[in-house]
Amino acid sequence: MALFSRSIPSGGYFICAMLSDNVYFLVFESPPENHFSPSFVDTFRSCLETIERSYPPGVLVTASRIPSSYCGDFPLIPDERQRYQAWHLLRQILTYPMPTIAFINGHAVGMGFLLALCHDFRIQGRPDSSLRICQEPSSVDLAPRLNLVKAISPCSTVVSSRIANGKPLYGREAIKRGLVDMVAHVNGVFKFIKDRELLRVPSTPTYRESKIRSNRKALRVLDSIDEETGRHEDNRPETGSTNRKHYRESKI
Repeated sequence: MALFSRSIPSGGYFICAMLSDNVYFLVFESPPENHFSPSFVDTFRSCLETIERSYPPGVLVTASRIPSSYCGDFPLIPDERQRYQAWHLLRQILTYPMPTIAFINGHAVGMGFLLALCHDFRIQGRPDSSLRICQEPSSVDLAPRLNLVKAISPCSTVVSSRIANGKPLYGREAIKRGLVDMVAHVNGVFKFIKDRELLRVPSTPTYRESKIRSNRKALRVLDSIDEETGRHEDNRPETGSTNRKHYRESKI
């Protein structure tokens, strides 16, 4: 059942559907590769807020309607505001008050890779879908990205020369390195939710706080990125700002 849809000003759309009780599929399409454009990010964040505020707690699954791409990197060199908005979307996912699953049915590159990584669980839709930290290592500052990867997946084998050099990681290798939980079709997503009893989790009153605690290292990385931008608190957008407030007040 479709719940709502939202157009992306630069082209494309988001659709939120409830394919099973309290399982929200947030599906997006922004040709050619779901690039992390400002309007894509803003629309994504708006959809997350709508689900959180307007519907009962459940499980959030994000997926792409473009078969070859889950989500791409910045389309151009971003300015300060665009970088801040993008990193803040990752914070919003990390602190989202329900379990989140990235259904990676295509390639996840750059910020799209980090977006998937910030979900609680990651399921690759097919063995040839890939994760890649950037398209061209020489064109981006890899340090913040690698720091976030290390904070979320601290296994020593994760931050390898293969990832740092922008090489893609496919199915089995991504599982081996702890970056994805399984490879499965969409029916496997529902089985995963049932087997893990994820629909019972968000009903816990302290769920958001426990999620913030478990992601505290990644949130600290994002805090340091915020500080490096030199932006003032009163210039930051309101959307999702409550998540940051919760983290600060927790003093973790």
